[in-house]
Amino acid sequence: MGELRFHSAVFRAIAVVCFVVGASGYLFPERASELEALDTLVPNVERSVKDCPYTIYQHGGFALASSIFVDRYVDKTYSHTVRVQYGEVTCVGLIVDESHVLTTADCTSSEEGTLPEIKLTNETLPLISAIEQFPHPEYNVTLLRLNESITVTHLAVPACFWDSSFDDGFEKIQLIDLASNGSLKREETKCTFQNRKECLMALLKTGGVLQTRAIANYRMHPFVFTFGSDDEGLALPVLNYIPWMEEVLGYKILPSECTSKYSDFRDYEDSMASRSDNFVQVQYSKSRLSSTNIEQYKVRIVPKTAETGSKRHCYGSLIAPKFVLTAANCLRQYEVDGYTIEMGQYNVYYPVQENSIRVRTEAKKIHYHPEFDAATLANDVALLEIVKPLYTFNKTVLPACIWPWDKLPVDEYQTNGYVPFNESDDESVRTNQFFATANVYDECLDKVPQHQFCAGFPTALSPKSCHNSVGSAMSRSLYALGRYFDYIFAINSKGENCGFNLPTVYTKIAPYVQWIDSIVHATKVHYEDDTKYYGDRCQNDNGAEGTCVSLRYCPKLDQEAKQGKPVSPSSSCSFGKQNEMVVCCTAENVLRDEEHREQLSQAIEEIDSCKHLYHEFRKNKSPYDVDNFPTYPYMAFIQGSGERSCNGTLVAKQFVLTTASCYQSIAQDNVTVVLGNSTLQTIAIQRTFMHPEYSNVSTEFNLILLKLATVATVNNETIPACLWHNQTHTPLRLEEVYIEGKEKVKHHQNGFPLYNEACLRMDPVSNVTGLQLCVQHDRKYYQRSLFFQEDASNVLVSHFAQGVNEYQVTYLVGMYGSGRIARQTDGDEEDRNTFYHIYQRISEYYGWIKNIITVEAQHAVVN
Repeated sequence: MGELRFHSAVFRAIAVVCFVVGASGYLFPERASELEALDTLVPNVERSVKDCPYTIYQHGGFALASSIFVDRYVDKTYSHTVRVQYGEVTCVGLIVDESHVLTTADCTSSEEGTLPEIKLTNETLPLISAIEQFPHPEYNVTLLRLNESITVTHLAVPACFWDSSFDDGFEKIQLIDLASNGSLKREETKCTFQNRKECLMALLKTGGVLQTRAIANYRMHPFVFTFGSDDEGLALPVLNYIPWMEEVLGYKILPSECTSKYSDFRDYEDSMASRSDNFVQVQYSKSRLSSTNIEQYKVRIVPKTAETGSKRHCYGSLIAPKFVLTAANCLRQYEVDGYTIEMGQYNVYYPVQENSIRVRTEAKKIHYHPEFDAATLANDVALLEIVKPLYTFNKTVLPACIWPWDKLPVDEYQTNGYVPFNESDDESVRTNQFFATANVYDECLDKVPQHQFCAGFPTALSPKSCHNSVGSAMSRSLYALGRYFDYIFAINSKGENCGFNLPTVYTKIAPYVQWIDSIVHATKVHYEDDTKYYGDRCQNDNGAEGTCVSLRYCPKLDQEAKQGKPVSPSSSCSFGKQNEMVVCCTAENVLRDEEHREQLSQAIEEIDSCKHLYHEFRKNKSPYDVDNFPTYPYMAFIQGSGERSCNGTLVAKQFVLTTASCYQSIAQDNVTVVLGNSTLQTIAIQRTFMHPEYSNVSTEFNLILLKLATVATVNNETIPACLWHNQTHTPLRLEEVYIEGKEKVKHHQNGFPLYNEACLRMDPVSNVTGLQLCVQHDRKYYQRSLFFQEDASNVLVSHFAQGVNEYQVTYLVGMYGSGRIARQTDGDEEDRNTFYHIYQRISEYYGWIKNIITVEAQHAVVN
């Protein structure tokens, strides 16, 4: 027994810890096929709400714990009832509190000194005598005062009383009555939405106790709604005589107090618990109703009106820094000059516990859907425009993503509600919020307009415990791009009791995505540089595509010019900072002559077909986010005669790319390039090709190509990187690669691209242009975050799997070079800065790099 008691004590301790840490009904993220197929390429410019996962990628979740524990099972079916014995007569009784029992007049007497006795569910306990009775003056119910108090346990706990109308009926109704042998019996009837009223009326013709089990505080509470009978023999609603009970007892009978006071003695919610023999397993994440905050995307909209009370509020969802999506019908109720937007509610436990609203801002302009119908609630969507946009996102303020597809992806969703309140200055009262777990129904009770549907859960809640947050969103966390994000699917248009017992009407958002985009993204100004820089794509006078290069790097046109034939500069190319003639060189003009066609073809293949080459030397790409055995076969170490050195990237067998500024800073006598890891290749430099637009003060065009004296040997340790040439999209998963310390050890840190617009907004002095890329360190991987303070030609790469064997192909996406960072102070942590490295986009220089390599390939090759 000693060992058994020891294990029991440990078991209870674990259960308490789990409860404190994880008492939440937050649904676990789900996977959706539409998001599984989401491209891992980020558009360089944000143009739609569909880009949301890329926009808030750094805030995506990647770990979520759940509280699961096991408790002993106790059958509490009759814990709130007693048997009232008066002579040979036995009646059903209800525990009202520790000192009172409610029963029918059949078990009471008008004779003095003859009062009934009470038998609790626990048969081992002795009878309790009544010492006073209080018969109702009109109905056949009586309150009994006991001569000793009932000790509240799992087997003896007061009933709760339904103090509201129940005309709509319930999903499940239990009848508790006496069996023929004098024991208690319970029969349960399940009613459908279509026959609830008929089902209820049939049961009202029976005797005994009628109750339903309602949800509150993660538990199932027995709510008695009829007990006793009227003159016609119909079941008597307890609502009719609750005032009389309150007068006798001397206190108010409130459902909220009953559920709060006795929660620890009730069964866990049916959805949370799974029973096995004498034990029950409990998981809080499966709760149908749990507390939450007005945080992340959730917004409370308070009209600037003199009206008081909780129902004057609307709710909504932040979907962009400047816009809140909500229900048009809620805003249309008020003719006001503006609204207060409340959000960012945050729990603080030390040094003083608080749960206050951290963000209050103002909104004035409303964009109603042009086809909104206030009478039918058709097209019940509106956008509320915030006066001062919220650009700083964190764990308490974060936009939601919109599900843009018509078909809903999962079965269960989270909806929102709040605890009803009268006007109060106490913020802790005004901010009590609920998350409810809802299912989508096949049909609504009443006809609804197109794009609307119903959702909820058929079990009842404790009366008046949850109001619908009209305008709030039906949401669910979904996995996308290796982490999860909150997606919203529909807007709460109308309903009561947070969708419990009877469903709530929702307006689907997907049909309105185009309208939302037309407002949210129409207000953005996109700065696009149409200048054709050196190396950019162009069209010649005949409409053929080519590359903007100087005449000497267009061999065929260069020869024609030397022969005296007329050659004109390209009108579509910028002359930039160099003084040579710039032409639009087409593919046929790159060929020097037929004798060099093979060399040209090989060079073009090395650039354009890079991903298909060298598979015999490539390793298989790691299936995990983190490669525990990284290799850097594309990295080059450039060493001069002094102590200064540069990093470089092997982009072809005879070419290394680095930054012009770093290369100029090293002593250039006897400069060599070292390739490989354990088996090193040390190669001299034959020629250098600095970008013609580079200047010593520029942070753009800061590149130089180094032509090696001999062709590098490709092996497991030395493989050229492919050049990223997509000018509209950037890989999502990036690695910032650098060489550290005297030992020249290669390392990397994971990062992801930011929209340049966001980078400029966070740090206006960063001056990021379309030729550059802003990269943020990804904190998911718990790597130390390094900030590159000087130009060492650190590189930005991304890995892709190629072919059925998923060989790892590395693309060079960016080169640091500028020595610049952008920084932002996080709004909720003033002492914490977020840094962003600024890289040169290789895609913007692809044409120049390819031109140099293909032209140089037609010169004599040194082996």
